[in-house]
Amino acid sequence: MSASGVDMDVFWEACTAHGVVSKKLVVHRSPHSTSPVGLCAAEAVKHGAPLINVPYHAVLNAQTLRGDLLPRALPPLRKAALFLTRRGRLGLVTAHSLWLACFLACHAEECAHAQHARKSFLHPFLSNGVYPPLPNLFLTANASSCPGLRSVPAAELQEAERRVSGEMDLIHTMLRHYGKRRGVPAGLCPHREALVLSYRTVMQRAILLPLNCQPSSPDDLAELIESSPGIPLIPSLVPVIDMIRPAHPSKTAAEAKEDDESEAELTSSANCTLLTCVQSDFVSPSSRRRVIVETAPLAARRVVVCAAKAIKEGEELRMDFE
Repeated sequence: MSASGVDMDVFWEACTAHGVVSKKLVVHRSPHSTSPVGLCAAEAVKHGAPLINVPYHAVLNAQTLRGDLLPRALPPLRKAALFLTRRGRLGLVTAHSLWLACFLACHAEECAHAQHARKSFLHPFLSNGVYPPLPNLFLTANASSCPGLRSVPAAELQEAERRVSGEMDLIHTMLRHYGKRRGVPAGLCPHREALVLSYRTVMQRAILLPLNCQPSSPDDLAELIESSPGIPLIPSLVPVIDMIRPAHPSKTAAEAKEDDESEAELTSSANCTLLTCVQSDFVSPSSRRRVIVETAPLAARRVVVCAAKAIKEGEELRMDFE
């Protein structure tokens, strides 16, 4: 069995141990470096049925990562956010994304140097088999594989790459200064390239979730965000769910314009949808009726993927990420 196969076996065991429930799924390995992993259904799934149910406490974001889970080289969120958003240079969502990238890079360095870090319950969730290195999507050759960047002009891609490079310089400086002030061993502070790779993971795999995992059900999460423009959003890595690859439109905007079709008429390859909810028992998946089981406010919150249409065995899961 390959190393990545071992990684995935341990990953699925860790998911089960932390309350993640799903239909039978298999990891799809793609030869394309821009999107190396995906998920396929290993059984037929009915329209409306829950595919994946992840407890909020298993999600990795600036709200759930606290205390002993934080690497020594990582500044506290509050201090990092104050530094990154000072004088309006970055928005709060970007600051949270950068802090999460710092967490990934610092955790990897700590695992490389400390035995106790490799025993952390987080270790199976963060292996290379789960989060393989990703390429730079701002290169024109790679941007075409990303639905959100496919029609972006080359000049705008170059500007985005320059902006991200500046952000990498900023967090690298932040970590070095924090490490010196706190007496953190130099070996625990990640190099800039490690930060770049971690930030690519966050940019390409993280999902924006509402603060406190505010329930969106019975509507999907996109509708909650659209109807509540002021809702605080947190970039989050959600085990299993963040392996789902973005859906591809059947036509590009340019093709639709040539055919005199509106954006509303564009179809998508999405076959599943994302919701946030309180811990629930799905008593009728097709209609999404639920029996609500209230426990502690955050412990009861769930991130759930439901089938947006009937899914055949072997079909890859695809989702629209706005």
